Amino acid sequence: MKKLMMGIAAVSIASVVGFATFAAPKIGTFTGEIMDSQCALQGGKHDSMIRVGQDEKACTDVCVKIGGSYVMYDASTKTTYKFADQKRAAQFSGMKITVTGDLNEATKTFTKITTIAKAQ
Repeated sequence: MKKLMMGIAAVSIASVVGFATFAAPKIGTFTGEIMDSQCALQGGKHDSMIRVGQDEKACTDVCVKIGGSYVMYDASTKTTYKFADQKRAAQFSGMKITVTGDLNEATKTFTKITTIAKAQ
């Protein structure tokens, strides 16, 4: 019985340690365009959503207002990243940006932003 309890304890500890390692955020720097989630789903293109006379910022802001969310789309990897802090992302709507911060890789969400700036 003692061996069984020790075995269960060892497996439990290994599971917790393994989960903690898997759930750890990736800290890094990422570059892309701030757009709305609908346009990001269309491969990062505003073509079917943008109205005549609108630029990318206007398209993004209108789409967010009708239910989308601000995301960053990296065209080079075709990856969409979400923002936990939508207000901070809104300041860069329609711009190419560089973000440094914590990324939850499982959900592709920036959980903490250290810096966000217009890309060079």
